[in-house]
Amino acid sequence: MGMNAKIKKENELDQHDINDIDLVISIGGDSTYLKAAGIILNNELPIYGINSDPTRRTGALCNESLIFQEREQQIPVIIEQILAGEYSSFYRNRAWFTIENPVTGMQTNKLCLNEVFAAEKDVSCTSMYRVQVDGRDMGKFKSSGLLIGTGTGSSGWLYSARQVTNQEVSTIQSIIGTYDNSELVRLNKIFQYLSCIQVNSNISGLISSNNVFPYDSDKLYYLVREGYVSDPSSYTWRAEGYCSMIKVISEIIDGSVQIDGYFKYDIGIGDVFTVESCPQKSLRCIRLNKQYEIKGLPSQQQSQQEIQI
Repeated sequence: MGMNAKIKKENELDQHDINDIDLVISIGGDSTYLKAAGIILNNELPIYGINSDPTRRTGALCNESLIFQEREQQIPVIIEQILAGEYSSFYRNRAWFTIENPVTGMQTNKLCLNEVFAAEKDVSCTSMYRVQVDGRDMGKFKSSGLLIGTGTGSSGWLYSARQVTNQEVSTIQSIIGTYDNSELVRLNKIFQYLSCIQVNSNISGLISSNNVFPYDSDKLYYLVREGYVSDPSSYTWRAEGYCSMIKVISEIIDGSVQIDGYFKYDIGIGDVFTVESCPQKSLRCIRLNKQYEIKGLPSQQQSQQEIQI
């Protein structure tokens, strides 16, 4: 086809492998895509994702789904369209993680597409840390960990951590029903009606969908996960919210920072790291103008439209 290609396994991929290439194609699932994206520093080097097994993987970041029996027909079509320029580009904002070793002074940086998570390695232990958001001291927290997500990550782990469940909607209905306030009584009757027509799932879905923000947003969202609440009046607004930069002072004893599920950095008491929005290093992604449709499965574009509805 008049081109040179490098084929690398996921666990063998290195920064040097992409120094002289024009396009990265990730074939696997979201984890493969995230690892490939993590070594792309040039914001003009495009990436295209192919979900190699849609029966086992969600492939939310992937542009195309591949069926084993179709691979010999599908992949050449994809390559030909890309070479012909039949695609469009869009950019996903990323976050920039920075930590400095207090002993050696060596600084470690890492780009993040989805989320940064910091916690004790033993998940049964309480994680303690202080947080500064855009220069404002939010105080000390005790929780099961701290989650910081991008717009892309807001529909993944961060979405699961923030989502409102059907049971929570039902609980709110029950609580409202115990008050005598006329307005609350009216609301409770509405909720009872809605419950009767079984739309609690729609209510929870509608509320939770508001937690998702655009993949090109220059904002991040931080969440103190399962935090210990000593003062409810101040905890709520301090424990989560949008930001451009967050600084974390660790009081974690034997912890780890995990980025996009594959990169890990050990942390302990006194370690300090920052996570900041980094639009100048946004990830260039491409989508084909006409996608290859697999028999029996909707195209990725159709699936995304169904989710948006």
